[in-house]
Amino acid sequence: MVLRNETRMNFGHRIVLEDVARDKQARWRYRIRHLRTIGFGRRHCPQNTDSVLPLCPLPACRVIAHNRFDGQPAEPKIASAEQGADMQTQSIERAWVDLNAGPRGTCEINHLTHAEDAQWLGVVDLGPFATYTVDAGKRHDLYVLQGDAETDDHSLHTHDFLILCNATVVGAGESGARLLVYRQACASVCHPLLRTARDRAWREGVNPRMRVVSLANGVQHVSLVAWEPGARTRDHTHPSGEELFILSGEIRNAEECYPAGTWLRLHPGATHAPYAEVPTVILLRHGHLAGAA
Repeated sequence: MVLRNETRMNFGHRIVLEDVARDKQARWRYRIRHLRTIGFGRRHCPQNTDSVLPLCPLPACRVIAHNRFDGQPAEPKIASAEQGADMQTQSIERAWVDLNAGPRGTCEINHLTHAEDAQWLGVVDLGPFATYTVDAGKRHDLYVLQGDAETDDHSLHTHDFLILCNATVVGAGESGARLLVYRQACASVCHPLLRTARDRAWREGVNPRMRVVSLANGVQHVSLVAWEPGARTRDHTHPSGEELFILSGEIRNAEECYPAGTWLRLHPGATHAPYAEVPTVILLRHGHLAGAA
């Protein structure tokens, strides 16, 4: 399940209906816009939602107007049209996905951004031997959160990082795979790249009690940052924006707590002063939001 600033769940055919699901900790309202029945056997997960190929379920849920984001807000609110307009102008976007939850199907895409975002991010769950197709003409960054996967050219394992520049089919191994996928719609310059976990060389960070390893350089800089308990940064801003995904542990900022599975996008002008009280690892991306404000 993914939590974001507006409520939406996509599943396939064009049916619009609302339901209320309740559990012990929260109440959620979902709007189901699409519902498609998928046949049995090996399932293929195309990225283009207009494709004539069978689609895997595309659940997505955004939480409106929360003051404290701890992964389980007490009472998510439904946005009005006016609230929705206000949310579009805020300088920090956020979402959360439960990394401990097992896949609910053979192929499932959890949107962290809007599905049509030019710089889309989502978590793709693939069952055993399921496949996921990335489109041509776009940059795709894949980080393997769990399991094993492969393309025609590479075998991927947990914590490996891959940049794809051409249409490619990604296949899961016998135990399935969970992928964090970043997609840039208009990638005029793209260089394929593989960074494996076994070849990772960590170095000391600028801030005390932090270690860093670079995954990709250029206009977009991608890195992993490991935080020891007590690591913190001063209140600062990023002129070109910053985006982070918490892989493990938790990050705190003032009174807010962001657990593993949290995604934050700080647009140019946004400020924060994050710190960690437990061992934490984040995937960090910056430089790609200049001019996106």
